Amino acid sequence: MGKTHIVIPNYNHYSLINELLFSLYKYERENINSILVMDDASTDEEVVTGLNWWKSNGMLPLHVNTNKENQGFLLT
Repeated sequence: MGKTHIVIPNYNHYSLINELLFSLYKYERENINSILVMDDASTDEEVVTGLNWWKSNGMLPLHVNTNKENQGFLLT
């Protein structure tokens, strides 16, 4: 089986992201090639601090892309 790429949208919900990342680490880390968190300009400092912790510990191949301003819901 090939490795998986995961994209996670986020806005001010670090507790959910943290639970998800911990579960991915615990159960699927060998099957993950990359995880991209797309943060829509969160205003909660916990999001920045928490995601920086996950990035710096090297437990998962995590990348974070943060919008400069909130884009809101995108409708197609």
